[in-house]
Amino acid sequence: MNSPGSRFLWPAIRWLGAGTTTPSAAELAVATIGSIIAMAVVFTVSYSAPVGGNLLIVASAGASTVLIFAVPHGRLSQPWPVLVGHCLCAAIGVACARWIGIGPVEAAATIGVCILGMSIFRCIHPPAGATALTAVMGGPAIYELGFGFVFSPVLINMATLILVAILINLPFRWRRYPASIRWQRRQPLPPNVNRADIQHALSQIDTLMDVSEDDLMRIYELARQKSDGAELITRAHIVTDLTFSNGKFGASWQVREIISRELHTVRYEIIAGQGVGDVGEISIEKFIEWVAYPVIREGDSWSRIRLDDRN
Repeated sequence: MNSPGSRFLWPAIRWLGAGTTTPSAAELAVATIGSIIAMAVVFTVSYSAPVGGNLLIVASAGASTVLIFAVPHGRLSQPWPVLVGHCLCAAIGVACARWIGIGPVEAAATIGVCILGMSIFRCIHPPAGATALTAVMGGPAIYELGFGFVFSPVLINMATLILVAILINLPFRWRRYPASIRWQRRQPLPPNVNRADIQHALSQIDTLMDVSEDDLMRIYELARQKSDGAELITRAHIVTDLTFSNGKFGASWQVREIISRELHTVRYEIIAGQGVGDVGEISIEKFIEWVAYPVIREGDSWSRIRLDDRN
């Protein structure tokens, strides 16, 4: 039984925006170790640069590192917003410091201009605001660099961070960075998903959402699978010309069409997803273990069907 305090505590925590899930141990390990390595490299490059040793810039890179390694698929974490966002805000900060002045009011105005600029150039990246403030409030050493501040240390540090992040995430295929990386040619979409509908839905939301199109489709499909429930597939359902999906997403997703069936085995062809074009033969029991649900093709996507509803 929950205590009276918990009835108020947990709703308050959720209202404040606390997450409801915890990443896997593998995900946490990659993010933690990867971020340590990335920051070590950024520190090394920062102190090796002609104007190295500026801790404020390293702090700004640290904020970007959190986004890149903790949310590698987020829109705010991608190379374009990281690199362009920091450089644009650094240039805005230098311009405001030189042409408007240095002080709290000028610093506030700088952040406003940065938000406008990043919105126009589609490079919203929150840590870049700290870079702009560094240009305005960083003191004489930063002021004397002028627009050279944009190149060194900002551009050098952010380019280094992005390069290291790409190399660290590369071996882990579930962590695509950049998120645009695809490990195989795009096949027709999994059941119940239409890419054009997802794009339209995103365009109708008049605010920035830090989630990629592919991740949104994955969330939708997983939720749809759970809400639909699992249909029991039996030996009687395994008949020629039916197509089945394994219900997975991304590189593991497959659709198999039954070519022929014997008493104890079934022969199939992979017609979508990983290994498309391959033909195989396995026992009916193994095939049933693989199956999630039957599907039919509709345009560039696959729709789930219920065998009991077939004519």
